[in-house]
Amino acid sequence: MKTIELDGRSVENPAYCNHRRGRNWGAIVRGKNAANCERSFLRAVGEVVDLESVQVGDVLEFGGDYVTRSGRRQPDRRWWHVQYITDDELTYESHETLAKALRSARQQSITTDA
Repeated sequence: MKTIELDGRSVENPAYCNHRRGRNWGAIVRGKNAANCERSFLRAVGEVVDLESVQVGDVLEFGGDYVTRSGRRQPDRRWWHVQYITDDELTYESHETLAKALRSARQQSITTDA
């Protein structure tokens, strides 16, 4: 797990692509699995993503895809499972894939419900 400082409940997109053909976003991902999930996109201005609606247990997806002239995407994605959040800090568990992040969130909710 990693803890980072937040600036008024906002964070810089760790996958930000500053190229003019870059496509950047931050989203809360919910669902049973990676094939059946729903994204709620977060407000962002430049690199800064607003985390006002993020709660403990949410899975965050940050993307910064570069799109070539031929239209092919070169993806750069990060998935975080939120463990703790305040206006000043965020503790998260980083995952290699969306499926692993959603599984971690599902297991945490089963543990807290039991």
